[in-house]
Amino acid sequence: MDADPPPEVPRARFPWQRADFHGVKPWSEEYGYYEIVGRGRKRRTLPQACGREELIERCSDLKAAPVNYVWTAESPFIQNIREVPFLHEAFRARRSQTAKAGIKRSLFHLLVWPFLFWRNTTEEDFSPGELEMALFCLTLIFGVIPFIRNLGVLLTARSWTPAKTVASAEATRFQEWLSHDRAPKTFTLCVALLVIGFVQWSLTSSLGASIFDAGLVKQAVREGEYWRLLTGILLHGGPTHLLVNGIALLALGKMVERLAGPHVLGLTLFVAGLTGSLCSQVFLPEIPSVGFSGAILGLLGFLVALGKRKLGVIPRGFNRLLRFDTIFITALGLVLADVIDNGAHIGGLLSGWLLGLLVIPGKVESIPLRPGKVPAALGWVSYRILLVFAGLTLWKIWLNELIPIS
Repeated sequence: MDADPPPEVPRARFPWQRADFHGVKPWSEEYGYYEIVGRGRKRRTLPQACGREELIERCSDLKAAPVNYVWTAESPFIQNIREVPFLHEAFRARRSQTAKAGIKRSLFHLLVWPFLFWRNTTEEDFSPGELEMALFCLTLIFGVIPFIRNLGVLLTARSWTPAKTVASAEATRFQEWLSHDRAPKTFTLCVALLVIGFVQWSLTSSLGASIFDAGLVKQAVREGEYWRLLTGILLHGGPTHLLVNGIALLALGKMVERLAGPHVLGLTLFVAGLTGSLCSQVFLPEIPSVGFSGAILGLLGFLVALGKRKLGVIPRGFNRLLRFDTIFITALGLVLADVIDNGAHIGGLLSGWLLGLLVIPGKVESIPLRPGKVPAALGWVSYRILLVFAGLTLWKIWLNELIPIS
């Protein structure tokens, strides 16, 4: 018997919107799901055929491993559980259960890390250091942010209609599409930051020494060392500072590189990083500064601008997360004004947002975006300037440590 012809795939504007994004049914049975079996290297995803009622029962079983992908008689393609209306109640129950578990985990982190931080502050001659910065970041990443997001899920659980659930599937598809391919330019910049960080802490005797070598020392800039406006953003205040910025750069940089291309990535980082340094120079004229945060927030500003243009590129649910991150970072900067360089952060965020409004075309036909010849050429140059200044940063640290200035 001849095999069934492949189903016709409707045209879609973007790759994550294609009906066959998750693939075609593994066989002709009307209903089924993919089940995760095994652990570690033996972990596999196997298709399991079943009837409609059995599928509903399996997806509703909160004690079993969650089911994410299914197939039904209504579609020839594999679908996310969010996209199937008759599985809405099962998905909502699983979502609420996951949110409750997330709140419990976040409460644990909200107790443990602040307690350890408090224990250190009770010691005599206490001064915040790398350990305290690490504990603070752990509290934010694993405690505060998950608690707020999971609490929001629980508070809005009853308002999730089947139509809203189906609509939210596009944000999930978008996240999966982002993770499919690599972002080589973003990865290269992360490696450059790691190498600079390693040299910074292995060669110099102290953090102050590396800042003196190539950091954003405001008095030195006023005396003509303008190169510090870019070398300063490539240094960091410690391993925790570098780790947090590296994770943020990987996440946001990959999004911009995948959506807008490597040239726009380079242009945004260069403009936001330089603008952040200039704002820091103006608003904090006496305090030395280091860190890639301003440039990274430029990426966030660019993505917010992309969503603001209502081009239908970034799904609405994912765009809400970007706005949440923007508000959270702004509030954090106000609370920790004595520790965070708000001049660099605000300058980077606003310049990335304005740049996004300028280079994003009015009509998006494909991904990555096509910003035009001039922005593309500027981005090509900007990315290479960042790499050149990464080399200059290493050279300045190496030279000053080999030939100390008396």
